[in-house]
Parts: sequence; structure tokens; C-alpha cells
Amino acid sequence: MVSLFQIHKRFMYWPPKNKIKTIKFPSGKKSFIFIGKRDEDGKDEPLLCFVDNQNHKLTWMNEEEVLNLEKLMPRLDSYFSLYLEKAQKIKEQNATLNEEMNRSLHD
Repeated sequence: MVSLFQIHKRFMYWPPKNKIKTIKFPSGKKSFIFIGKRDEDGKDEPLLCFVDNQNHKLTWMNEEEVLNLEKLMPRLDSYFSLYLEKAQKIKEQNATLNEEMNRSLHD
């Protein structure tokens, strides 16, 4: 009985009822902004929240964290571009190796 109360207490306020328009992504994940409490002083602040398709929290960010993420986006974009280039090179190498292996098997 006590464990049931703890489970309900934990999820009593989730998902928040006063959230702003939900944005749904093709993967099924969702994003929305809601008013939450600061850890430091308990004052209200807007939070950007990402949840999976079952409304389990993935992450949330306050305004300062969103601004820091925005500053990091050019660097993250360059890392992602490098990753795509590397993945393309590996794909080409694998295709070449497969061709050589097929030729050696048929010779």
C-alpha cells in the first residue's frame, strides 16, 4: 500500500497540465514548454521539455541552458558534418572491399 502511494506521488504532477503547445516529431518524441520551479529558490521559470512517445521525460532545459545549447549548435553541426563525411568514406571502403571479396571468390 505504501509503495502504491509513492508511485502515485511521484507521477502526480507529470505530465504538467499547463503546458504550451506540444510539438510532435516524426520519431514519436514530443517537445513542449511548461512553467516549472527552480531548484535554487523555487521560483517559477519556463522549461523546455523533451519526452518520448509515452510521456517519459528525456530531458528539460531552462532558458540559460537553451541559450548555451544555441551557442554550441555551430560546433555540434560541424561535428555532425564530420561524422557524415567519415560514414560516407567507410561506406565506400566497405563497398570496395565487398567487390574485391566477390571477385576473389569468383576467380
